[in-house]
Amino acid sequence: MEQFEGLKRTFENNNFNFVVLESVKDVVKYLDDNMEEGSTCAVGGSVTLDQCGVLEHLRNGKYVFFDRYADNADVKDIYHKSFSTDYYLASANAITRHGEVYLVDGTGNRVAAVAYGPGHVFLVVGRNKLVDNLAQAVSRVEKTAAPLNAKRLNLETYCASSGHCGSTEADHDNLMCTFRCRQTICSSTLILSRQRQKNRITILFVLENLGY
Repeated sequence: MEQFEGLKRTFENNNFNFVVLESVKDVVKYLDDNMEEGSTCAVGGSVTLDQCGVLEHLRNGKYVFFDRYADNADVKDIYHKSFSTDYYLASANAITRHGEVYLVDGTGNRVAAVAYGPGHVFLVVGRNKLVDNLAQAVSRVEKTAAPLNAKRLNLETYCASSGHCGSTEADHDNLMCTFRCRQTICSSTLILSRQRQKNRITILFVLENLGY
C-alpha cells in the first residue's frame, strides 16, 4: 500500500478522492459504507463492476438502482436518468501516474455521466490499468481493452479479429483512437485531469487485476 502513497497524493492534488483497496472484497464494503440508503444510482458498462460484485450489491434493495441490465430495461431512458443520480459507478480504461483518467466509449453514455451530472462518481480501477502516461493509456485501449471488449460484445471490429487497433502512429500521437470500424467501440474519448469540483470523483484503486 505504501508504494502507492505518491500516486494517491498526485490524484488528490488534482482534486480526486483516491482510495487504495487491497482486494476486490473491499470494494462492496467501501460502497456500503459510503453510499446513503435510498439514494439513486446507475452504472456504466463494466466488466470490473461485475467482477467485484458491485452490480449484485446495488440490486439488494438498499438503493434506487436504475439497472441497465434488467429485463425489459429502457436503456435509453436509464442513460438519461443517470445524469441526475446521486451516485454513478463505472471503471476506466486507464489511469496515469500524472493523475489523469482515460476513458473511451462506443455509445458515450459513460464518458458523459462521468464528466458531468451525477453528484458522486466512483471509478473502480484494477492495478493492471495503471500506466505511466497518456500515450500508454491510448496504447492500452488499442491493444488490450478495445480488442477484448469487442470480442466480448461479438462486434465486427478490426481489433476483434486482429487483436489490435488499425490506427496510425499519427492517430496515436494525437491521443485518439480514430481507425474507422463499422461497429467501433472507440467513438468518444474523455481525459480527466485536475477537477474543479473537489472529491466529486472517487477512484477506488484495487491492488488486483480487474477488467480489460
